[in-house]
Amino acid sequence: MKRQLFALMILVGISPDTMALMSENLTVSLGDITLKPRTQKNTDALAVTRIDLPPVCEEVCQESGTITLYDGSLLPLRNETTRYTTLMKGVEVSLSLSSADADTLQKGRGGAVDITVRQAEKPYPSGAFTLPLMTYTGSSREQNSTREVSVNLEGKVNSGSCTITSGKDLQFIFSATPTEFRQIEHSRNRSQLGVQNMAFDCVNVSGISLRFSSPDMKQGLPGVLFDNNTGVGLILGYEGGGRKGDIHWDNSEIQLPVNNDALSLAIGLYTRGGDVSPGAFSFTGVYHAEYN
Repeated sequence: MKRQLFALMILVGISPDTMALMSENLTVSLGDITLKPRTQKNTDALAVTRIDLPPVCEEVCQESGTITLYDGSLLPLRNETTRYTTLMKGVEVSLSLSSADADTLQKGRGGAVDITVRQAEKPYPSGAFTLPLMTYTGSSREQNSTREVSVNLEGKVNSGSCTITSGKDLQFIFSATPTEFRQIEHSRNRSQLGVQNMAFDCVNVSGISLRFSSPDMKQGLPGVLFDNNTGVGLILGYEGGGRKGDIHWDNSEIQLPVNNDALSLAIGLYTRGGDVSPGAFSFTGVYHAEYN
């Protein structure tokens, strides 16, 4: 009798009681953010928004929830405000919870988180950004599942801005007695008749471009203030930011550097030696400032 031997291999698979994981991403848009000059309070909010975090399950079940910030630290789920600096330097984020939301978030049932963005210390950012903010993790024993909601912030920080703290409207009023006028008329030197200050307080700005224009400008002499009726000729000059020169009213560009977030200019009214005539005089112009 022949006997045949057969090998029998039995594979036994043990399936662990794993917990299903659901992940999703939410993005909160802050829109355009304009940084504020240093003369304004940095405590003022640049942007305020609210995000609603979803529950782990829609029905009543045994749940728990935690919020982990982008740096790995846990956000205390209680009625308070937590402030921290994000990965983007110069911007501070505050997260606030109400008592009701803190309770439901802690139980994994979702809730609202108020987000406030404030200006911090330099260096300041510029342009579009997307930043990780936090992850809300909730687990349900009854449904044997875990739900993770990752939250990102997105927006755009404007390149920079300035506030004109002095000299937004410049007005020169000058009069002279006949004797004083004769001295000016016969002087071949440049004489200053008056001066006013123009000051800019800036943030995230490295330079200012100024352009001056006027319908009273005389062709061929863009730097001279001419009144179409009397033909009087005067000059406005500028000095500041390590630079000086005459103002031309043909929309020519004057580029000035901004140091330590500020720029101060002295705008002087000068005679143009030998070209001054007596009589009433009026000249009106405008200036345009661009920040870069």
